[in-house]
Amino acid sequence: MKIDRQTLQMAIAGFDQQIADLQAKRAQAKIAYKRALVAQALVAANCSNTFTKDPKPRNLSRGARNRIAIAQRKRWAEYRKKEAQKILRGRRTFRKKLAQ
Repeated sequence: MKIDRQTLQMAIAGFDQQIADLQAKRAQAKIAYKRALVAQALVAANCSNTFTKDPKPRNLSRGARNRIAIAQRKRWAEYRKKEAQKILRGRRTFRKKLAQ
């Protein structure tokens, strides 16, 4: 099969068309990406506006602060009691091992 000048020109024209199609698709993809970025920035801007104001400070009464403090001390006392029991249990098992 002989390849002449006209066949080569047609092949080049086909490749040029494919290149143009790919460039158009790439340009459309860039535009879509930039639009998505703008939309994301707008959403972020709208969301951040709701949190820009400082929330009203919560003022607890003296009784409420006292109840919270008592509950916290109670929790810590229970924690310390459990930790002490763990330590004592460990000592007992250690003494048993020494006695054997």
